[in-house]
Amino acid sequence: MALQLFKIADLLVESPASSVTFSSIPQGYTDLILFVSFRSSTEDIANNTWLTFNGVGGTAYTSRTIYTSNGTSAVSGGEVGTARSSQLFTSSSTSPAKTFGNMLIHVPNYSSSKIKSWSADWACENTAASCHLGLVAGQFDSTAAITSINLQPYCCAWLANSTATLYGIL
Repeated sequence: MALQLFKIADLLVESPASSVTFSSIPQGYTDLILFVSFRSSTEDIANNTWLTFNGVGGTAYTSRTIYTSNGTSAVSGGEVGTARSSQLFTSSSTSPAKTFGNMLIHVPNYSSSKIKSWSADWACENTAASCHLGLVAGQFDSTAAITSINLQPYCCAWLANSTATLYGIL
């Protein structure tokens, strides 16, 4: 049987927003895929994105990241027992005009009664001559089904025309 993607929801940021949330996620799929195209208002080279599930904070998130800036060298890092996952970068206001950072987040078995794993890859241009690229593997220490996903910029706001689309996989 071939895998099929079913669109659950589209999100368009119409004016600067401090976060975006997909809520009331239906439980009839095996996995979730979230495609994101964001740009933030920070003037830093790139902006970190905070990811939370079901509004849970505390110490529920663990992740490991590897990324490169400008293809010069790989950097890795990790987080254990944090209140949200990070190390997911998006483009900033100093990126070339109309350039958005892209991200794909995959959450397998999101409705299971087990601890959830997730992964992401992302890319964002910083200037006309530089780019950040990264991969993240994470864990959400909750046995509850995932019913909401929130994405928040480390600082500032998501700019207008940022988009995200959530899919379910069967």
